[in-house]
Amino acid sequence: MTEADREALFERAAIMEYDAGLDRKTATLQAFALYFPEDYQAMMETAKASPDGETALYGFLEEQIKPSQTHEKDAALNAETEKEIHETAPEKPARQGIEALEYMTACGIKLIGAYDSGAAIAKGADYLPAFTADITEIKNLMEGRAKRSRIQRFYFIPQDAGLLCLDIDRKQGKPDGLKELYKLFPKDTLPRALQDIEQFFPCYVSTPSGGYHLYFKYNGELIRKTDLCPEVEVKHGKPGLTVPGSRKENGDYILHGNLDDAPWLYGIIIDRIAELQNPKQEQAAADRPVTIPRRPAGNNQQTRTPKQQITLDTLADEAAAAYAGHHDRQVSFAGKACRCKFSVTDAVAYTKANPGIFGTDPDTENTIRSVFYQNRGAV
Repeated sequence: MTEADREALFERAAIMEYDAGLDRKTATLQAFALYFPEDYQAMMETAKASPDGETALYGFLEEQIKPSQTHEKDAALNAETEKEIHETAPEKPARQGIEALEYMTACGIKLIGAYDSGAAIAKGADYLPAFTADITEIKNLMEGRAKRSRIQRFYFIPQDAGLLCLDIDRKQGKPDGLKELYKLFPKDTLPRALQDIEQFFPCYVSTPSGGYHLYFKYNGELIRKTDLCPEVEVKHGKPGLTVPGSRKENGDYILHGNLDDAPWLYGIIIDRIAELQNPKQEQAAADRPVTIPRRPAGNNQQTRTPKQQITLDTLADEAAAAYAGHHDRQVSFAGKACRCKFSVTDAVAYTKANPGIFGTDPDTENTIRSVFYQNRGAV
């Protein structure tokens, strides 16, 4: 296998995995089948003779397509890099108590105190501050100077800080939010930062119950309070989220990392939120007619009724803008069409009607059907 072959297989497998929604094993095998169909068939025949033959073939291919395996120097460098990644976690300062509160207010984030019940302090009384970034006022609340009892818990609004947070609960007697997240998104298909939060996620809060608040940069429209999956809540607007530096009877909310290092919200999570926030819109995309002819060349405006938010035209545009190769466009387009609940029949017909986008490869239909099949068993 040449270096060019390795690079092509590595890139195609990644596209199939992340854009078409396939698991890593399936993506790798299908990428190999696409480039080397005869070798694939021969190796699969051999693999069938062993109970774990397909897994062994997958492992072999993964080793073959790793770009760093080509030269001994690259292999040594890769080994050293892997050692650093797995043995040394990125430096993330841990802040709790007043240090964490001082850090948050220094970043311009306004806080509001809360009673032991969790209810935020009401506005209006001149001896109790509302949302404030004045650390002196916050210290007064913590020390009990503004009222008889001390305030140990504070809230902030993630949206006001340009953030969106995932609140992953891990309370005893309830579903484990982290396990539920990995049921929703298979662990090995997620960005590395989500595969091992404590080692790789750059900015998060550990909660007294063993859960996490994951901080993402996000400057989009308001996202309503919703559950991404059981025990994983999206926190963006009001009523807000407990800020690091707060304390409960069973422990502290501890900030790990810096806000500047928070990653931008991942596309895979944005897509899931969109499905939850706009179920009627997603259903409309599935129900309306989709065998729309491609708009004429040179016409940059697409006429749509207000209900036509998603069409195969728009999905084709996204795929064409993201990928140059015809097969890459096919895979990307099919994955998006499947997730938007278009039918495989309409998706195949559309690609055949638009060779200028998807090419004239006779295997186009098989590629589209394969992506649909792997996502939801449709053929």
